[in-house]
Amino acid sequence: MQKLQWPLYNLRAPITQPYGANPRVYQRFNLQAHNGIDYGCIEGTAILSSAPGIVRFAGDGVGSPIMGASAGLCLLIEHEGQILTEYAHLSKIYVEEGQEVGREIIALSGATGAVSGDHLHWGVLEVPLALDNGYMGRVDPTPYLAGEVTGDELDDSTSEEA
Repeated sequence: MQKLQWPLYNLRAPITQPYGANPRVYQRFNLQAHNGIDYGCIEGTAILSSAPGIVRFAGDGVGSPIMGASAGLCLLIEHEGQILTEYAHLSKIYVEEGQEVGREIIALSGATGAVSGDHLHWGVLEVPLALDNGYMGRVDPTPYLAGEVTGDELDDSTSEEA
């Protein structure tokens, strides 16, 4: 199983809504429950690719049948042909479709699409896609996480202090 790193440059952002939360709210969208992890972060927080990969979609989610209009400005990155990571509700995107990315800043968080405030929605889709799994193809991302980023790989000069 591919291991992924946390997608935020600001390592202190809380999880405001985990995968599988609030089933009653999401049933109206034909979902069993929340289909990703929401990180509470202010607009403009740097977002990192969770692993090296290839950008498969970059833009307004309305242009992607996988992401949809509710995602707002968003990205899909394919990793080793096995999984896709999604990053939604962005304010700015720094990468383009087809671009190879490493563990680098790819976007800034925001509040685009169907949201009630600033945050990053991050999720994992397994290939081949199972869009009828009750979560629009998303799976629990927790088993994919390798652990918190230590910060050793990042430039400390721009990270926020507690």
